[in-house]
Amino acid sequence: MKTALSTGELALDQLIKGLTSLRNSFERRIQGVDVDDLRDRGSKYAKQARKHSERYSKLAKKQGARYADQGGRYADSLLASVEDRLRPQPRRRGLPIAGGLLLIGLGAAIAYLAYDRGRREALAGQAKQLQQTARQRYAELGGIGGVVEKVQTQGIGTVVDKVQKVRGNGGPGSVAPSEAELEEKVRAAIGEHPEGLRVAVEGRTVYLRGAVGDASAADAAAERAHSIDGVVAVVNLTTAGSPLGNA
Repeated sequence: MKTALSTGELALDQLIKGLTSLRNSFERRIQGVDVDDLRDRGSKYAKQARKHSERYSKLAKKQGARYADQGGRYADSLLASVEDRLRPQPRRRGLPIAGGLLLIGLGAAIAYLAYDRGRREALAGQAKQLQQTARQRYAELGGIGGVVEKVQTQGIGTVVDKVQKVRGNGGPGSVAPSEAELEEKVRAAIGEHPEGLRVAVEGRTVYLRGAVGDASAADAAAERAHSIDGVVAVVNLTTAGSPLGNA
């Protein structure tokens, strides 16, 4: 029993000595630490962190101001564009009756010719010729002012008669020949027709139809027909191929 107590007391005494030694060692290390140096280092790190924070804050403000300026410019441009679109446009003066009829007729002719998709490129040139002819006829009437002045001074009946003569409707005093006379001149100019070619005259427009084996022959016939006085336009609606195979 006494031996056990002696062993316990010995162990406790050793533990107390160890703790005392550890405390003394810790106190020595604490005393060796330079508190002022730690304080200076902490202050230095804090200043550096503050400088970085201020620099990043300035950069962020500059970028924000630049983005705000760009956004303002874009908003002003967008607002100006919307105002231009919403601003009422000045009304155009209406064309006289003669000019309106010419434009309507030209639009109807273009719509009719554009029906054949396979001939769009060729018909574009024919439409341009129709437009030029319409402008020439309109110029012969003296333009907008000329039409109005003639109606006021000569009366509507006289102006209509002159318009009919310029258009060439085949009536008394007509400048252009009738359809029959024009077709006869066209056939004479073309000469011997290529096999499969059909010629028709409607008003002052010549239509070439049919399946023609030689496309160059059809083009040559169109050029000859267009050279006839009184022909406004030539519409080549021929197709390439054997006329017997397409019959």
